[in-house]
Order: sequence, then structure tokens, then C-alpha cells
Amino acid sequence: MNSAITQLKDSPGDAKYFFGTTEIITVRQEQQNIINQILSELESKNSGLESTLSMKNDKLETTNRELKMKNEKLERSAFIASHDLREPVRNIISYLTPLKMKLRDELSSDSFK
Repeated sequence: MNSAITQLKDSPGDAKYFFGTTEIITVRQEQQNIINQILSELESKNSGLESTLSMKNDKLETTNRELKMKNEKLERSAFIASHDLREPVRNIISYLTPLKMKLRDELSSDSFK
């Protein structure tokens, strides 16, 4: 509660009138002011968090797209490497097949394993 009393004096200096004002702020009003201030701060912080979350989600989506493209490229490279590594084996098998037929009678059955 805030109060103020003022005196009005006549010319010899005697108090002639008194008047006062009183301002009453209840506890409930003070609490509501505090709640409004806290709410405002929370809304501001929430807005900042939403903005940060949105930026991080955008970055995550970009990273996921990049990762998907890199995985596809890796799969293509692995397929090519696998094909390239099979070719020498095919050559060896194609060379050994006629040799095996030619030497069948001369080698024991354990030699073919």
C-alpha cells in the first residue's frame, strides 16, 4: 500500500486542509504481475527453442539426404569392385578347366580337390 498526505496552508502558515491518496496493490495483483512476467519469459525462451529445433531438423534432413547419396555411391562402387574382382577368378577357372580335362587321367582324385 502506498499512501501520501498533503497539507494546504493558509498565508500565515496554518494548516487549513489535508488531503490524501492511497494506492492499494493486493497480494493477488502482485502475484499476477509475477506470473505474467514469468509467462512472457517462458514464451520468449520457447520461441528461441522452437527456432533452434527447426534449424537442427533442417540440418538433420540435409545430412540424411547427403548420407543416402553417399550410401548409393558406395553401393555402386562395391558392385563395380565385386565385378572387377570376379573377372580374374573367371579367367583362372577358364584356364584351369581345359587343363583339368587334359590332366584328368594323369592326376589322382585328391589333386582335383
